[in-house]
Amino acid sequence: MARLLNKSAAARLLQLQEQTKRQEALVRRFENNNEEYIKMAKTVKDTVHHCLSNVRTLLDIICFVMSTCLTPTVMFKPSS
Repeated sequence: MARLLNKSAAARLLQLQEQTKRQEALVRRFENNNEEYIKMAKTVKDTVHHCLSNVRTLLDIICFVMSTCLTPTVMFKPSS
């Protein structure tokens, strides 16, 4: 039984090491492709700016969050 667990642990360790190597390679490739990183960062910045500057969207988000938070309270304490 212990031998089976050791094989299982060794297989899991090998799997994690391979995953780490793939992730490190992805990070290196991403860092080396600065143009792609800049494009992604600009897209994120533009999207956030658009959402925050669009008052209607912002109010919709606030209303949704507030209704989600208040609904359980009203359900359990109708007198509030």
